[in-house]
Amino acid sequence: MKREIKQQEYEIHSALREDLNEGWVWIENRQLEEDLNHRRRVVRIDSQGRKRVYCEALYLDDYYVKRFNEARREESTRIVRRGQNLIFINGWYRHNLGISAGARTLSISVSKSPWWQLRASLQHPQVGIFLTTVLAIMGVGLAVLGMGLGLISVKDLLSVESGARSSAVVTGCAVVVIGFGVVVWGIVQLRRRARAA
Repeated sequence: MKREIKQQEYEIHSALREDLNEGWVWIENRQLEEDLNHRRRVVRIDSQGRKRVYCEALYLDDYYVKRFNEARREESTRIVRRGQNLIFINGWYRHNLGISAGARTLSISVSKSPWWQLRASLQHPQVGIFLTTVLAIMGVGLAVLGMGLGLISVKDLLSVESGARSSAVVTGCAVVVIGFGVVVWGIVQLRRRARAA
């Protein structure tokens, strides 16, 4: 399931203090209500084609708006819901999108894809979640690499006449390369995050 809402104007607000290092945003858009209300979906937010982030999205409720308004001392900074599209984004995601608070055109897509969930974990503001994800990726790569090495070592148990010996070596080498590629991809994610920090 993937649902894409093309560019729409959103009123962007900073998230509440307790959401500053969380991997979610709060959204109010009537077109997304069915997909997000009482669910935890991963969304892709595009800021006019420049940058995009993947994160979890929650549908804005009255309680969140009440807490937001209570935290604001000035009447002019309080939220009045008049049917406009609202989004509350923490500083981490606003920085990654290259946007600030105020009115902005955004495209938001919703998906249940495991690939998007992985991308959201790799862009999570908490280093613990990011590191866990990268280590899991590298662990899968090492497991695949080990499986390939195991296939190569089995060649001595196979007979030359059957042709299975060369097949085991070729398959094992291919699996080793795939495993190595996954490990390298995990290392690239670490380096990318280190440069962005």
